[in-house]
Amino acid sequence: MRLSFGPFKGEIPRADVTLLPQGYAATAQNTKLWSGALRPFRDIRRAATLAKTGTKRTLYRWGATKGGDAAGDISAVAGGTPVTVTSAGHGLTTGQRVFVAGTGIEDIDNQVFAVTVVNANSFTLTGSDTADTATAGYWVRQNGYFFHWLEDVDVSRGTVAGDSLERTYYTGDGAPKMTYSPIAITGGGASYPLNSYLLGIPAPELAITVTPGSGGGCDAANQITTAYVYTYVSGNGEEGPPSPPSALVTYCPGQTLDLSTMSTGPAGNYNITHKRIYRVPFGQANYQFVDEVAVASSTYSDTKGDDELAEPIPSMDPPWSAPPSGMHSIGFLSNGIGYGASKNELCISVAYMPHAWPDDYRLTTKYPIVGLGSYDTNIVVCTEGVPGLATGSDPATMTLVEFDDFLQSCVSKRGIVGLDGIGVVYPSPDGLVAVSAGGPALLTEAYFTPDEWRALKPETMHAYSHDGRYFFFTDTGGYIFDPKSEGAGFIRLSQNCTGGFKDLLTDTLYLIVSGFVVAWEAASTLLTYTWKSPLWRTARPMNFGFGQVFAESYNNLTVKVYGDGTLRHTQTVTSVRPFRLPAGFYSELWQVEVSGKDYVREVRIAESTDDLRAA
Repeated sequence: MRLSFGPFKGEIPRADVTLLPQGYAATAQNTKLWSGALRPFRDIRRAATLAKTGTKRTLYRWGATKGGDAAGDISAVAGGTPVTVTSAGHGLTTGQRVFVAGTGIEDIDNQVFAVTVVNANSFTLTGSDTADTATAGYWVRQNGYFFHWLEDVDVSRGTVAGDSLERTYYTGDGAPKMTYSPIAITGGGASYPLNSYLLGIPAPELAITVTPGSGGGCDAANQITTAYVYTYVSGNGEEGPPSPPSALVTYCPGQTLDLSTMSTGPAGNYNITHKRIYRVPFGQANYQFVDEVAVASSTYSDTKGDDELAEPIPSMDPPWSAPPSGMHSIGFLSNGIGYGASKNELCISVAYMPHAWPDDYRLTTKYPIVGLGSYDTNIVVCTEGVPGLATGSDPATMTLVEFDDFLQSCVSKRGIVGLDGIGVVYPSPDGLVAVSAGGPALLTEAYFTPDEWRALKPETMHAYSHDGRYFFFTDTGGYIFDPKSEGAGFIRLSQNCTGGFKDLLTDTLYLIVSGFVVAWEAASTLLTYTWKSPLWRTARPMNFGFGQVFAESYNNLTVKVYGDGTLRHTQTVTSVRPFRLPAGFYSELWQVEVSGKDYVREVRIAESTDDLRAA
C-alpha cells in the first residue's frame, strides 16, 4: 500500500483533520501553492526607515517613478568622513538617496543617505562618519518617499486633470487634508508628509456691501438692479462656494459700483490666496465672473459693463462645500468622483474636483459606516449592519442600495480591500464578505465556521491586495486567502506587521515590520515552509517501511512521519532515492509533514519499495 501527497493545497480550517479533501493541508505555512507544488516564499528585505516614533499603522509611497527601485549588494565599506561603499555596477547618480542595511556598522545601517558617485563601482554616503569597515550588506534606492502615520489613515491620489503636482488626499489624521509637490517633502526631517493643507475651500462669511459710485446718469426707467457674491480660491486654483449674496443694488449704466466688507480669509490652513467676484448681469439669473483679487483685499471698484463679464460661477448650484471634518475612508473612482464617509452619510465629490463636496450629493445609510471600498465606478459601503452599493456616473444622481437581507457587518475598516475580479472584500463576524455587482456573498464560508474565523480576531485585521490574493494580518498572525487559485485556499505566514501598502507602480507589497519598511519577497534568501497532511486512516494497522520525495533540489528538506499521533521518524532528504522508515510499530492514522526550502512535487510513503514505484 502507498500514500501519496501532492498536488499540495492549502488549509480548510472548518474541516476535521481526518475529513479533509484530497491534497488539502492540516497546516500550510510560508508556501506558494499556486502550481500545486510546495515552493517557499522569498524572505522580506528592509527597504526604508520611518522617522515617526511609535507604532506605525499606515504607509503610502508618494513621488515614485517607474523603474526606480534599484538595489545592490555591498562588497566593501571603507571607513571615513564620508564613508565609501563599493558596489559593482551600482548605476546610481549623484544626489540619489539610498537605504543601507546589513553591513553590521551601526553608524550607517538602517539609515538613508544621499550619494556622491566616485566611479561605476563605488560611491560615498553624504553626512556619514565611521572608522569601521565591512565586506557585506546591501543598499536600496529610495524611489519616492514613504508617508506614514501612527493612526489608521486613508490615502489616495486625487483625480485632477493635468495634475503635475501629485495631489494626494488623506483622512484619519484630524480633518481631511491634501498635500502635493513640493510641500509634502519640504520643511526638514523625514516624518513625511511634512506639510499639508485642509481639504476643501470654505465659503466667505461676510456679504459684499455695494455702494453706487461716480459716473453714469439715467432716469428711473433705465436703472439696473444687480447683486454680488464672491468665492475664495486656493493657490492651486481650487474654488470654494459663494459668500452670502449682497443686498440688491440699483445703478445706472456706466456708473462705478464700489464693493466693501469682503472677508479677508477664513481661519485654518487652507492655502487661500485670492478671491473671485461675481455679478448678476442685466436680465440674467446667473452670477458671472467680474475679477480676481488678492485674498487680503476687502474692497473693489467695479467699472465693467455686462458685456465684459465672463463665465458663470461654477461652485454655486449646488455649493461646493468642504467635506465634513470627521470624514474618513477617502478614495476616488476612475470617473473622477471622490467618496468618503461621515457617521451614516456617504459623501460624494464633484467629478474631478476633489476639494468640492456638496451637501446635496450625500447619501444616508441605516447604520453607521465603518469604511468604504470601490471597484470599477461603484462604491461599496461597509457598515455596522449591512453592506450597500452606490452606483451612478453622475455624482448628482448616484443611488445607494443596501442589502437588508445580508446581515454581515464590517468589523474592521482596515480590512476593506478591492480584489481584481472579485469586488470589494471586508471582514465580517463570520468570515470575509465579497461585494460585487451580483450582491454580497460570504467568500470564506467553505473554509471557516464563525467560531474558527473569530479565533483569528478579525476585528484587529488590516489587509492588502497583492497578485490577486488577500493578504491579511491580525493580532494572531499573518495569512493569505486566495479566492481564485484552485486549491490554494488559506495559507499561514510566519511574518506579521503593523501596516502596509501595495505599490501598483512596481507591483510591490510593502509592509511595516519592527518600525521599518520591508519589501515582501525582495530578499534572495528563502523562508522555511511547513506543510502537514491530513490524518489518513488505513484499512488496518500497518507499518509503512519506506518514503520518497520528488523535488527539483534537495538542499534544505525534511520529512516527518507520524503514526497514531506520535512522531515516528524524521528524515533529512538529500536525494530522490527512497529512505527507510522505522519498523517495530503499527498504526492506523498516518500523517506526513514536509518542511524546507526546496521545490517539492510529491511525497510518498509505502510498505515496500515496489509499492513506492507502483503506478
